[in-house]
Amino acid sequence: MVIRRLMEQDAPAVSELIITTIRISNVGDYSAELMEELVKTQTPEHVLQRASWTHFYVAEEAGAIIGCGAIGPYWGKEDESSLFSIFVHPDHQGKGIGRAIVETLEKDEYALRARRIEIPASITGLPFYRKMGYSFKNGNAEIDEEQLYRLEKYRSNGMNYTIRKVTIEDYDALFDLWSSTEQSRRALNPVDDSREGIARYLKRNPDTCFAAVQGDRMIGVILTGHDGRRGMIHHMCVHPDFRRMGIAACLVSAAEEALKKEGIQKVFGLVFIDNEAANAFWEKQGYSLRTNLNYRNKSLNASIPTGE
Repeated sequence: MVIRRLMEQDAPAVSELIITTIRISNVGDYSAELMEELVKTQTPEHVLQRASWTHFYVAEEAGAIIGCGAIGPYWGKEDESSLFSIFVHPDHQGKGIGRAIVETLEKDEYALRARRIEIPASITGLPFYRKMGYSFKNGNAEIDEEQLYRLEKYRSNGMNYTIRKVTIEDYDALFDLWSSTEQSRRALNPVDDSREGIARYLKRNPDTCFAAVQGDRMIGVILTGHDGRRGMIHHMCVHPDFRRMGIAACLVSAAEEALKKEGIQKVFGLVFIDNEAANAFWEKQGYSLRTNLNYRNKSLNASIPTGE
């Protein structure tokens, strides 16, 4: 088998491949009526139109096209890309061809320049893409109005990682991560940041807290919550070994998008005055410094110091 770029004369065979796969594989998860409507759009002209603005590849064996896939910009962005039209003929599924196609796409220049790759995944393809390291976009595991899941994978300096929602099962990894830097350690307190305290926080804010994960290792985290009016960011941290790779900005973006979905229009965070690197980061993210307010707090628990 060889995987190569699509040529114009391949379009009829690719169209036939896609239609066959939809009718045999996808129809098990969707209605036949919906699939037939989709089939009508998968013409050779449609294949060539998509190939005109993506890098479209085919898998060929013994002169027959048995798989295909494409990668292109995500809504014209240079630092985000998307995968499209990934199909493997039913007679050749389960043989590693889909994996080979995705790995080829992830080596394409559109992937190498991207910090994030998105894939609109069918119900049928979801388990495969999850095995390939793609996670639910912004932690949203719901199918959308197009009957597709939105999955994504983050990249930084050639390193792949995913961003997902935080759960209480992550607590030990969270605490280890926070303990890895002096600035994060100084913000912890024995009550709010205990397992019970974090469980309480996550129960109130189940959809707005995110972790950056490489394999089984947590490399970044952001806790974000709101009171129905304003959002607040707590304990944003990236492991020292993974800084300056854009991971923190991706965590902030995920948190902001989650807050928007919950109707929150404004978000703030607290940063130690002497943490110059953190203050510079938040300024770059568009978080302005308020100089017309005094921040005051009062501890309601003797175990928690009021602060400096």
